[in-house]
Amino acid sequence: MLSARRPASLTRIVAWRMVLGAGLVAVLLTVATFTKYLLETKYLRRETLEDQAGAIAAALAQKRDPARLDAFVRYPHDYGFRVFDHRLAHDRHVISQANIALLPPIPTDAHGNLAALEEKFEVFNGSRGTARRLWQLTEREEVGPHHYWVQAAMRGDPDWRWQAVIGGEMMDHVVIPSLTLVPIMTLVMLLATRNALRPLGRIAEQARRMGGAAEAGTSLAPLPAAGLPRELAAVVAALNLMLSRLERSRAIQKQFTADVAHELRTPLSVLLLQVAELPVGPAREQ
Repeated sequence: MLSARRPASLTRIVAWRMVLGAGLVAVLLTVATFTKYLLETKYLRRETLEDQAGAIAAALAQKRDPARLDAFVRYPHDYGFRVFDHRLAHDRHVISQANIALLPPIPTDAHGNLAALEEKFEVFNGSRGTARRLWQLTEREEVGPHHYWVQAAMRGDPDWRWQAVIGGEMMDHVVIPSLTLVPIMTLVMLLATRNALRPLGRIAEQARRMGGAAEAGTSLAPLPAAGLPRELAAVVAALNLMLSRLERSRAIQKQFTADVAHELRTPLSVLLLQVAELPVGPAREQ
């Protein structure tokens, strides 16, 4: 015959609920963050262009031609860039570019010399509505000892580069914090819960001892109520009241039994003497 399954401890139940709660919070945070970035189109496009500018600078650092990056080759009408070296404005020149029809004209001053650049993000509405908006970004990139000015542009996002941007944002703001903070907070809360439940464990142990005392017929000592939380103190007070009434009932029963035994002792003695005077026979035996 299989033994009954031992019920889980309160600490384990609380721990599992904390883990499930932390997991639910992480899922909700993931959904909320994803939705936030997905709905903020302007912010998402800017982050996408900044990511693209970083990829261009990384290609230059690796001595590769950024114009050969996949997005510029596959979508020449949707992605473009231009890179200036970071010298003085009058001595600056283009070192790499692709699909420059999407980019603004090279800024010049009144004398036809290259003008100074500044970091900016611009949006231009196309004739075909929101889907054809043109997004342009000018940004300074540092690659080791080199400094570049990168102008990047995109019309829509047919290569779905926003997915990598959201993935990076989710990793930085959701996944990594969840994997570090949630376990730590769960452990801290579990330890705090275990410490808070220690009085309840002591009460359970004393209740087990009380059950043994009841089986042995010894007196039942009241449960100590010192240092207990308010909720547990109320439970212990009620239990102690029940124990005091039970002890009183046991004392009354014991006294009653003693009184009955005392009252019956004399009549029984007289009856035994009278029976002893009967002659030996069936009546005496009966």
